[in-house]
Amino acid sequence: MINKESNMAIEYVKEGGVSKYKVLDFHAHMGNLVNAYMPFGSPEKMLYLMDRSNVRCALFSSHHDLTVGNRFILDEIEICKKHPGRFKLYMTVFSRHCDFKEDIKIFEKYREHFVGFKLHPSYSGIMPDHSLNRPYLEYADAHGLLVLGHTWSGLETPYENVLKKYKNLKLIGGHCFYDNWRFTANLALNYENFYPELTAVLFKRGALEEMVSICGANKILFGCDMPWFSYTYYIGALLSAEITDQQREDILWNNGYVLLKDQVRDL
Repeated sequence: MINKESNMAIEYVKEGGVSKYKVLDFHAHMGNLVNAYMPFGSPEKMLYLMDRSNVRCALFSSHHDLTVGNRFILDEIEICKKHPGRFKLYMTVFSRHCDFKEDIKIFEKYREHFVGFKLHPSYSGIMPDHSLNRPYLEYADAHGLLVLGHTWSGLETPYENVLKKYKNLKLIGGHCFYDNWRFTANLALNYENFYPELTAVLFKRGALEEMVSICGANKILFGCDMPWFSYTYYIGALLSAEITDQQREDILWNNGYVLLKDQVRDL
């Protein structure tokens, strides 16, 4: 149940208009996916939902990139150009099918549209600490880039190996090693450059509170796998969590702004 004592919740449920609270989405996708129904997968429909929930910017990797590599990356850059500031790209590291030199040429040519890299070992079949990912991780570390990792229970050791080796990149733990919340929170405590991200977490009542009780809320980032799940559900779940309004606002915007302020300053 949404917390009726929360001023933030009252603001969200009032009739008419859009909430004044800004949102940064650190975990989105885009486009169609084989054998999946994605009615809001186009950039235009994603923007419609973003505007309804005051999501100023969504950081995404497309379904194409996650399944066939970066052959459509130039099309995605054009989408970012068409909607300045509303979308930023993770370049997907599809491991076996990557050409690092060609990828980095594109990354550097269109740098203003990229925030970093995306690892998805469940799709690529390659663990995060595998040598095939090394050039990308070294580049991210040298430039202090974001690396969004698809983390799930069973991937704890390879991701911690990345954190042990690379101290300057910023590793975002997408899904928070579902459902190993305590491990995730302790990673955030023990590694300055690790940030838990909430996609899937808010399905489990009490999971966020458990993590906040260990590591606080000032490194936790908001995301919901749009267009898989809706902003209204995820923000509503955040409003029902037993945390403070300040912690909610930090998760929705402030924590992410610290990481991205040069790229979202005018949003």
